[in-house]
Amino acid sequence: MGMFDKMKEAKNMYSNIKKAQDEINKIKVEGVSGAGAVKVVVKGNHQIVSIFIDEETSKGNKKILEDYIVAACNDAMNKLEKETKEKILEYTDAIDKLAKQLLAPLAISLDMPASTFENAFWESQFSFRLSHYPAVKDAIKNQYGIAPHTDSNFLTFLAQSEAPGLQIQTDTDEWLDVPYVADSIVVNSGDMLHRWTNGRYKSTPHRALPPAENSRYAIPFFFGPHLHSQIECLSSCKSQNNPAKFPPISYGEYMNWWYDSNYNPTLQQDL
Repeated sequence: MGMFDKMKEAKNMYSNIKKAQDEINKIKVEGVSGAGAVKVVVKGNHQIVSIFIDEETSKGNKKILEDYIVAACNDAMNKLEKETKEKILEYTDAIDKLAKQLLAPLAISLDMPASTFENAFWESQFSFRLSHYPAVKDAIKNQYGIAPHTDSNFLTFLAQSEAPGLQIQTDTDEWLDVPYVADSIVVNSGDMLHRWTNGRYKSTPHRALPPAENSRYAIPFFFGPHLHSQIECLSSCKSQNNPAKFPPISYGEYMNWWYDSNYNPTLQQDL
């Protein structure tokens, strides 16, 4: 398959992604408890749309009412999980295919053969997250939806949201808003691409600020190689004057270090 065909297929993959995302967002389910005394409606993005409490129950025991609300929310979330499972699988499959279509262009941009990354991604590892950033009207300094960080994987794909909040950091430590472009996907380079390319593709520092008015919902897709893949500086990315900055490491070893350094203070160390 030629490069033009690969890019054409990538465009078709995006159409499938957009369709799956739209279908997920349109889903609504109703959770019920107390024989219909409390009803909760939830959308596909996990946003609670409405809560109904019948008049008699609203005047009753506060603890019972709280239990009914929790039960109705849990019922709605369980129904939503069943309803969205197929659509989410369609969504993740489409992004995984799109990501693999970008491997050849990336390799060529690095003066490497188009097949350079194929073996590492014969069975890609990915994770997928539904994120909710509640609105905060009077956010204080250094209050984040998610604090500044880089992603540990190879590439991250994020379907654009009209709600502001996502920012990236420049080489001069300036934080810039990521502009909203309708029907598009933001692609971040992660730690694995950074190590493979000796920093030619930087792992993008980014953060999410809490929105001031409306909640922001995000569906990041974290794309990585097989866990046994060896991440070693590419030959085109090093020279006598620019030696490899990072020692070879498998993706699995790196992820073990990453989890320990972020979630296990007793094992934190530089790599």
